Amino acid sequence: MADSLLNNYNKKSSLSESGGEKADFYSDSLLSQVDSGLAFFKLSERNSRLNGQDASALSILGENLDKQFRAASTIKIPIVAALFYEAMHKRLNLADLVAISEADIVEGGILCEVGVGRHFSWRELARLAIVISDNSASNLIIKKLGFTFINSFIKDILQAHHTVLNRYFMASPQEMGENYTTARDLALIMASLWQGRILDKSYNDEFWAILSRQQFIEKLPSRILGQVKSYNKTGELDDGARHDAAVFTYKSHAWGLVALTDQQKLPAWQIDWAMGAWSELIFHSLHQKAEGNRAFS
Repeated sequence: MADSLLNNYNKKSSLSESGGEKADFYSDSLLSQVDSGLAFFKLSERNSRLNGQDASALSILGENLDKQFRAASTIKIPIVAALFYEAMHKRLNLADLVAISEADIVEGGILCEVGVGRHFSWRELARLAIVISDNSASNLIIKKLGFTFINSFIKDILQAHHTVLNRYFMASPQEMGENYTTARDLALIMASLWQGRILDKSYNDEFWAILSRQQFIEKLPSRILGQVKSYNKTGELDDGARHDAAVFTYKSHAWGLVALTDQQKLPAWQIDWAMGAWSELIFHSLHQKAEGNRAFS
């Protein structure tokens, strides 16, 4: 089965040797059969700030970069970043404890099983929101910061102008509106944070350490985990959305990938497999190109 899928994925990603980089991202692949948005971007060393360049200067390659998708749990990346931003500016303390009540609990994660009556710090809630995508923890952070602040942080600080938080996790989109993002926005968010433009080094290192402990690694990281270091956040909705946003490092090199899909045509495992195959092909293409100039050596 895997061989037949790989044959279906036959057209590999390529990076042009001159005239700028170009990616043939998903022609003749499984991802071309569904509604998808993809982004690829190269990064420098973490906390390098790219010599003062803002996020808009980032070179992003992809397909349907500006198409809005339902964000699912990928929007937890800027939510937790906003929490760390407020802590950095001394407007909250990540060590402060939060009492968990029955009213705080929604499905998805671990707090719905063990949280009621216990106390968790904001730091612990941030870890739960990212590492196991806990919806109750994420909602508590939203309640603490507020929709207005988080959306201003996303647009004004992260410069992601097509990403919006309208509802709590597990709340009805019909009542509160939907949460949206784009492949370009997630690339900008990941790059801005990676380069240290948003958080100082101590908070930024902690943020990325949390992402490195992500438990859901069946999408973009799945086929290259033994070779690279991965930092990612997935997102899923039961009626079709399957997403992943990741940064990978190999030796002294770093790059990012975003894959957003929303469809009911193919089974979920095939979409996850296609994301992993695309990520693997990008890695191999970068590696092969670098072999000529020893960039990965």
